[in-house]
Amino acid sequence: MVASSYGEGQGDQVHYEGLQTCGSVWACPCCSARISETRRDEMNQLLAWARAQSHRVMMLTLTARHGRDDDLAELLDRMKDAKRRWAQHRSYREIKPRMIGNVTATEVTGGGAHGWHPHFHVIVILDEETDLEPLRGAWLASLRGAGLDGAGAAFQAQDADAAGNYIAKWGAAEELTLSQRKKGRGRTGRTPAQLLAGSCDEADRKAGYLWAEYATVFHGRRQLVWSRGLKALAGVGEVDDEEAAQDQQQEGQTETARANIPHQVWRDNVAVRRADRRSELLDRAEEVGPDEAVAELIAGHMPGDVIEHDQPYRPREGGLAAAALAAIRPPLRQGP
Repeated sequence: MVASSYGEGQGDQVHYEGLQTCGSVWACPCCSARISETRRDEMNQLLAWARAQSHRVMMLTLTARHGRDDDLAELLDRMKDAKRRWAQHRSYREIKPRMIGNVTATEVTGGGAHGWHPHFHVIVILDEETDLEPLRGAWLASLRGAGLDGAGAAFQAQDADAAGNYIAKWGAAEELTLSQRKKGRGRTGRTPAQLLAGSCDEADRKAGYLWAEYATVFHGRRQLVWSRGLKALAGVGEVDDEEAAQDQQQEGQTETARANIPHQVWRDNVAVRRADRRSELLDRAEEVGPDEAVAELIAGHMPGDVIEHDQPYRPREGGLAAAALAAIRPPLRQGP
């Protein structure tokens, strides 16, 4: 168990190390946060390389018209078919010689008024200033060819600033996403992390059903797809999801404390199927420090227990508590 500081004015955050990871970027909040952090670093390397080479960067957003009754698996498969058709369209082939490469990110929201909303973000690296507007008609035609439909909003082209802002949000702390779980219940829907939080924290059965559908459909799919040769050209190494999910120091992270939990104590008192205390132990470690939290655990105190101390409480000299106690006047004596 490791405590880390992420900057002045912020309390230490505690996380576990040395645990087996599943490497699922779609279904596991823990692995997803670490994998996304690695992917964000890779994309930032790409943008830095493109700037150094004076290349043009654009971001395209591709989507389709969708409804509440649409099946997610079928909708996503049709969109992938449309994207294959798009890359074969005459307008795309005319612009392709000016494309150095591209990266496609797949995202989805669900639970809104119009059901599932899968969409692609495509970061395009170009060797010169290029008008990508002809690709709009090519995308709409490709949607129709795949049995879908789309209006003008189905295609959006933005500049390098938008691409940079989008990539900057990759790898954001999972708690930031989960803190917004009560938003997006209307037309736009909720992210998978928000659906999972709604199911667990709010007993939202619909959110749980939608999350289970999403996890099943996205299992085995790739989150980011780089065009052939672009990683090597930009000097970005190959790291698969399982490697990216392993413990690693993140940007701005400084280790402040570390404590080891004996294996049997972990199995018997923390990671227990019917009384899982992993989150409570992290809360306790952030309150008193990893060493003290583990010492309490070994002594038989479970996370969340009220611990009785042998010595009476004495405030720290010169502290606010000591000053407050000193300001309390004794009651006036009544009578003789």
